[in-house]
Amino acid sequence: VAAGLKPKRKEEVIVEERIPECTEKFEIDFYNGDLHLKGAPDNDWIIDPDNQDGLALIWGGVRSTHGIFPPCRNNPESDSDCANENLRSIVFQVKITELLPTRHLPFDELDPNDIRVGFSFRSSPLVLGEFPGSYCCTSLGKRANNNVFTDYGDSFGVGDVVTAELDFEKATISFWKNSECMGVAFSNVVIPEDEAVYPHICVKNCRVSVNFGTFPGGEEEWIKRPEWTFPNSLPSTQTERAPVPPDSKSDCTVLMMVSLFMDVIFF
Repeated sequence: VAAGLKPKRKEEVIVEERIPECTEKFEIDFYNGDLHLKGAPDNDWIIDPDNQDGLALIWGGVRSTHGIFPPCRNNPESDSDCANENLRSIVFQVKITELLPTRHLPFDELDPNDIRVGFSFRSSPLVLGEFPGSYCCTSLGKRANNNVFTDYGDSFGVGDVVTAELDFEKATISFWKNSECMGVAFSNVVIPEDEAVYPHICVKNCRVSVNFGTFPGGEEEWIKRPEWTFPNSLPSTQTERAPVPPDSKSDCTVLMMVSLFMDVIFF
């Protein structure tokens, strides 16, 4: 290296993310999620956000690849009879695996690490809890719907298993921290006739593992109860597939490019 010259930085090899196949299996839908969210290189069940520079200041939302119709409300494209009319509720789980550092920010961010977990309607934006038809609890002990945040339950952190439960029979959403139910968070949850409901996760500087019923890492890593039904056990007549990507990137058109720039000026 010549004197006074910085060594060249090694070029980072960009690994293309795997696009979920168009199957009946519930997976994390990174294609329809925020751009800075991706799966971990060795585990598609982990949400691994890019928090470089100013990305550490923003939320990233992602849903499942499939939505769920309430009992006796089939996928409109299905000709079969009433699907799973005895289905009482549906659950899915998340677990924070790592809090990502934010030391690169030029100031101390209030609540730099947080996640939101819950359910949203197909038509809801990706920022969970800030719109109608979007329900969540947060790792800081809050619940939110339509941008109204109130105290709820306990906070949770790395290693805690959080279960979101949508009860179709009672029209409620509840959350569990490990084996303890934190109570009903939302009542009178009515799913419109033309909507499906999606498991939904929003993260801010957290790596998160997700369980739709495949129990990544083994069943001992998660919580099971006999009355719980996970999305991956539902018949296809009761689910819908979210929009799928084109077969090739050559079929895409760039409409807009957005950059996020952050600089610090010292006087």
